[in-house]
Amino acid sequence: MDFNFNEKQQELVSYIEKWVKDVFAPIAEEFGEQDALCLDMVYALGESGLMKTMIPPEFGGTNDDNGTHATELCIIRETLARLCPLAESTYSVTGLGSYPVILAGSEAQKNKYLSGVATGKTVFAFALTEPNAGSDALRLSTQARLEGDEWVLNGRKIFISNAGYADAYTVFAKTDDAPGSRGISAFLVDADTPGFEVVRKLSMIAPHPIGEISFSNCRIPKENLLGERGRGFKYAMQTLDVFRSSVAAQLIGFAQAALDKAAAYAKTRQAFGGPLTQFQSIQHKLADMYMEVESARNLVYYAAWRKDLGNRVTKEAAIAKLYASQVAQRVAYEGQQIFGGYGMIKGNPIELLYREVRPPAIYEGTTEIQHMIIGRGMLSGDFIDEEATKVFW
Repeated sequence: MDFNFNEKQQELVSYIEKWVKDVFAPIAEEFGEQDALCLDMVYALGESGLMKTMIPPEFGGTNDDNGTHATELCIIRETLARLCPLAESTYSVTGLGSYPVILAGSEAQKNKYLSGVATGKTVFAFALTEPNAGSDALRLSTQARLEGDEWVLNGRKIFISNAGYADAYTVFAKTDDAPGSRGISAFLVDADTPGFEVVRKLSMIAPHPIGEISFSNCRIPKENLLGERGRGFKYAMQTLDVFRSSVAAQLIGFAQAALDKAAAYAKTRQAFGGPLTQFQSIQHKLADMYMEVESARNLVYYAAWRKDLGNRVTKEAAIAKLYASQVAQRVAYEGQQIFGGYGMIKGNPIELLYREVRPPAIYEGTTEIQHMIIGRGMLSGDFIDEEATKVFW
């Protein structure tokens, strides 16, 4: 294992940093805090070529692995989150929604949607969560029944990023009464389909385009079934396996930004005859923040490295997301403490980061769910090297 970024990966970081400075940051500054999708940012991301990194070459992208390269995805999300949270969320949400198409889409579906995603002309949404089915996604109640050559969808989804702005939605619905995940299928629903409605838009703790959608006798062509019938939940979990690690990378970007801003402020803020950094308590606080960010970063890129080797990374992704969410919240909190009263002023970058780090501890698997995944796996022996434990017991 090599913990250093290779030349191509280092060039990617530099490339993103330049685009943020020249294009993304000015767009974000002008857009401000809105619970809406910034279309200028969508177009800029398409122009930058970053959206192409998720898409196979035959559909206009640059990803030759026929799927998202996990390490590259983490690098992009960490760098964008560190420098421009608006660009990061815009990039990642469409990636999450369109990844099932890459994973299981037919040739016709890929041709229809992916080239638009690659150029920033097509916006996607991932529609899994329901009012009574969040962490327990198997309890979803949205139904899809086959009538002739059409699927008829009925149900409601909530906390859907890009709701009301997406051109297409990846929707998960029950198609059979089979137990567990076997009765869940995935579908592609265009935003202009009769029977599809945006019920309401939601205002969250941090600015984000998110809302509730519904389907009322929403008829879609039979060929809009994504992949195989009854395998929708598997596609959802495979998608989350990839993106859960990258959520952790996003959190590391936020945490690094908070650390950088706190350290810079502590060097210049004068108190009791000198900068805050003269005090051992501040030095120790910054040292703990740095140590935790570095530790979490290693977990993130270990999970991505394992994924790129072709391994299932449910355990590694859960550990990375759980720890990164805890670290990001602690670092943002301590950073705000260093800023003192100024850190409480709305509009201060550390104040925004304090709010930005909260939602990722909920979406794509709450902290409690990650604990369950890790704990159950460990207790069942799935994560334990039995030979190694004999040394200690």
